[in-house]
Amino acid sequence: QHFKVTLYGFLLFWFIPHQNVANVLIDTYEAGMSVGDVDGAMYALCISMRFSFFGGVNLSLLSHSYVKALKQMVKFCKESAKFAIVDLLIIQGLTGIDYFAFSVFEGMIQDEDVLLANARLKKHSQVLEIIYSRRFFSAFWFGEFAEANKWYDQSLTFPSMKMPKIQLIYHTFYRGIIAYQMYRDGEGEEWLDEGKKALDRMKVWTKKASKAIFENKLYLLEAEHYASNCNIVASKESYELSAKSARDRGVVHEQGLAYELYGKFLSSVGEPGASDWFERAHACYIQWGAAAKAAQLRKDYNLGVPDEITSASFDLNLGSIKHSRDEDGGLI
Repeated sequence: QHFKVTLYGFLLFWFIPHQNVANVLIDTYEAGMSVGDVDGAMYALCISMRFSFFGGVNLSLLSHSYVKALKQMVKFCKESAKFAIVDLLIIQGLTGIDYFAFSVFEGMIQDEDVLLANARLKKHSQVLEIIYSRRFFSAFWFGEFAEANKWYDQSLTFPSMKMPKIQLIYHTFYRGIIAYQMYRDGEGEEWLDEGKKALDRMKVWTKKASKAIFENKLYLLEAEHYASNCNIVASKESYELSAKSARDRGVVHEQGLAYELYGKFLSSVGEPGASDWFERAHACYIQWGAAAKAAQLRKDYNLGVPDEITSASFDLNLGSIKHSRDEDGGLI
């Protein structure tokens, strides 16, 4: 079972869509449990859920999987439980729901700060890395770029950060976006170079690995690069290409991210239509299950969308958005 986790979780994931990897690892978990390889099974389950998160699975459904899995992990493999609970904290922040996840440790570990202190005391680099990465990812999604950079820099102190694993993709992707945003906010020329490094790496990955994973990310970094070089026409095209690619691949959270950054760019250059793209982003985040992220977007840009919207449909070409429900409250 450990071989299969290594094969798919650390090697083949460059070429296989995230949810496909997650499905393979779920099968690995079930096979491990059936033969008594509990440690291997718990590790496969933890990595599977991580791939599901980055693959854009609905956060409400995924959080239930995490809560259920944690009860197993804390019983059979506490190390896997530590990794899984940190991943769940990302979801908790995005959804705005407190899952009281640390209660599974029955008072031994009360929160992430205690887990962090214990990891520092024991020099448990893997736990430290996953906590720093979690804080980087969470800060990124809420636009707290200075905070994100602090945790990114700390995570780089671990050699394991350079290993080929799924977090490497998103450290690079998010750091590139942050760099371009920092440059356009007047934080220094060095940020343009930092963004270009991420863009160049994404170009290599898109060419040599799976376009299904990297294409929309490449388009979005290109859009940010064009925006940073005042190429309005090219940046508009690339933002829309990124959103379309993400939609076609079923990664709704990255579709929302493309819409959000497009709206932010249009607003910054005084172009009309920014609110339409923010509303599209809001709809995507709601569909993803990231209610807290959607609420932040609604507040920051004074969007005229009600809190209770559960889904939305929109036409990319018309530049308009229509919120609607069927009789069951689902997507039309």
